Amino acid sequence: MHCLFLPDNLHALLCQEQQMLQEKKIIACRKSIPYCPVTKEITDLHFLPPSIEYGLVVRKERTSGNLLILGNADLKSAQKLTAVLQPSSKKNTLFGEITSRRWYSAEFELNHNTENNTYTWTIKNRQWHKANT
Repeated sequence: MHCLFLPDNLHALLCQEQQMLQEKKIIACRKSIPYCPVTKEITDLHFLPPSIEYGLVVRKERTSGNLLILGNADLKSAQKLTAVLQPSSKKNTLFGEITSRRWYSAEFELNHNTENNTYTWTIKNRQWHKANT
């Protein structure tokens, strides 16, 4: 599948969010990195705070509507997520809006080995992009 990836500093922030959501039992233990399947072209990158759509905790990209997947959600996740999203301080960048002037897209393969219950992923054909603004 064709996916969008953020620069390392923003990707690290997403991984930190994913870990916090796991600790708060909002998402099940996710054995994959946060990723964003691309269904529409992106010209400006602006992700909204996490929400729950289609049984997943996601960040929606404002202009394209693409969904960045953080993990699976259960029935109780919506209430827990609302409590976590309350801003604790102005300096807290976790769960806030994310913007980036650069990103890359690539072919992304996610594989599950059922014998030892591990996930592996492969990223190929990276292509860097820059915002039009």
